[in-house]
Amino acid sequence: MWQRFSERARRVIFHSQEEAQKFGEAYVSTEHILLGLLDDGDCAGYRALEHMGLDPRRVRTRVESQLPSAEPHIGPDMTLTPRAKRVIDLSYEEARLLSNGYIGSEHLFLGLVREADGLAGRVLLDCGVTLEAAREAVRVIQNGTPDEPAKQRDRFPTPKAGQSLPVHLSGAFLTIRQGQFGPDLFALVLLNRPPAAITACLDAMGLSANRLATTIEHEIQLRPNLFDESTSLGEIWMNTTVLELFGRIACDEKTYTHRALLDLGQSPEAIASAFGVT
Repeated sequence: MWQRFSERARRVIFHSQEEAQKFGEAYVSTEHILLGLLDDGDCAGYRALEHMGLDPRRVRTRVESQLPSAEPHIGPDMTLTPRAKRVIDLSYEEARLLSNGYIGSEHLFLGLVREADGLAGRVLLDCGVTLEAAREAVRVIQNGTPDEPAKQRDRFPTPKAGQSLPVHLSGAFLTIRQGQFGPDLFALVLLNRPPAAITACLDAMGLSANRLATTIEHEIQLRPNLFDESTSLGEIWMNTTVLELFGRIACDEKTYTHRALLDLGQSPEAIASAFGVT
């Protein structure tokens, strides 16, 4: 069932088990899956909720207010209720409709909306979430803002006067312009909130962004002076997609990112192939 699940979707299911245990349940139902999704503020499903103008904290409060109080349940992996299983089935169907070859948190979100008889579906409906609005929000999250040209999606943002950057990239942009930002630190910035294109490549390699970031940090701590002259990003970020830039860093033998991928069992050929670097 879980082979096509992305790292973040698997994390949502893991968190849903923790949420069920917290409320003393021995099974995972739709409300626990929704709470698990709300535990990951960076996942696409969470961002789709925000895009629709909802406050995820208020959604959580609405769900938790309808759950009975009980002593935490500690036990092995719990089974899914029939409605939760239907959410999974509907997630696969939504991924197919979007022509996606993976199951992500955004598909779980759509599955929760479609399973309207579950507690999660009822809460989302009470919050004004409709299936069509949810699908549109997911399309926006996957593809960029509606008025953004397709060829510009996932490109490193070049701000115009008065235009702000996402918080997690603004510092990176500034330090690159000042020539103070090495490739590995930039890679860590991207891995902190990875774009969908990078996540897909890492999924294909059997890796998660968190695991790679941890290994890079370990490499830096283990061999802090390995590279006397770190490869400079220079101006290569100009007119370069985020995926292309990250791929160049990953394939560069003089980066800790490359060494970390080797430590994780990837060959140079496999790294180049995954990121489309020739």
